[in-house]
Amino acid sequence: MISRWRSYFCALTHHTRESMASYGVSCSYKLHLVRLPPDQRQG
Repeated sequence: MISRWRSYFCALTHHTRESMASYGVSCSYKLHLVRLPPDQRQG
């Protein structure tokens, strides 16, 4: 069940990143980067 949630989360994250990429770097995207841990900001 955990793997199912992980696959769903990954798909949702990928879809979100694709949508944001189409709009360019927005304020909401910058805020999202701020909430991430320092080691994940460059992903």
